[in-house]
Amino acid sequence: MTIIELHKKFPSQKDALRHLENVRWPEGKVICPFCQSNRITKMKSELRYHCNKENRTFSVRAKTIFEDSRLDIRSWFFAVALMLNAKKGISANQLKRDLGITYKTAWYCLMRIRCALADQVNFLQGIVQIDEAFLGGKPQKDNFGTTIQKSKRGRGTLKNKILVMVEQKKGGKSIAKLMPNLTSETLLTALKKYIKKDLSILVTDKYKGYSKLDDYFNHITINHSKQFSKGKISINKAENFIGLLKRGLVGQYHKLSAKYLPFYLSEFTFRYNNSLDKNSFSKAIELSVNKGKCMLRYKCNTNNHVEICQL
Repeated sequence: MTIIELHKKFPSQKDALRHLENVRWPEGKVICPFCQSNRITKMKSELRYHCNKENRTFSVRAKTIFEDSRLDIRSWFFAVALMLNAKKGISANQLKRDLGITYKTAWYCLMRIRCALADQVNFLQGIVQIDEAFLGGKPQKDNFGTTIQKSKRGRGTLKNKILVMVEQKKGGKSIAKLMPNLTSETLLTALKKYIKKDLSILVTDKYKGYSKLDDYFNHITINHSKQFSKGKISINKAENFIGLLKRGLVGQYHKLSAKYLPFYLSEFTFRYNNSLDKNSFSKAIELSVNKGKCMLRYKCNTNNHVEICQL
């Protein structure tokens, strides 16, 4: 959805709130998000509701990614549209300039949207292309040019390791996961989880970590030192996805920590999987009110790992 279309569809804050209510309660039956009671009274003075069972008030924002935020729903909608329209992502600084908000608010807004977009594809099937990506900065150097932290090149690097799986068909879905390592056992465990065995053919390069796939999957190997494809079989789509991911890192985000990397992967996979869907904005809004999604708190403990759906 373009910004002009969004402005015409939601000219005011009330229009945006009513739309969110229709998405969350499509049949018009308002249910308390805290106790699931239907004994609800609508408040005339504002777009809020009173739960007669628990004697508390709530709005459509409760138990969604919009909860505990002073940013109006219309601005949230603009943020969703800007994120989905940016093929290589949008930085918090850019969103700050576009919406006229603070950097902290922009970062918080984008991270919550990424939470809503997470884990939309459970498995892949058909011809599935597999490749790995390595995200991270160059080795650190001091003021005299001496390397402080050495890092090997290739698969022995200290950079974050990403496993990318993409269906080869037109409009095929993708899954990208942060991996602790790229050993045969770890790769096979991940592929068993996300790919249907009986309905799939895996396509990889000659990396030795894929050597055990032949015992479980139908597996095609492409030796890139001799050829780039076998007829119409290749891993070009997986490499294209990795290219978008790296361009987003270099051009937009510049630096990502392993702690928050899964959230950014969810953003790129959702945008890739819905690139041909004209209703991707509506789908994202539906996911934003899903009570099963996490609501990332802005001030979290930096010493603890943040799970993608941790409340």
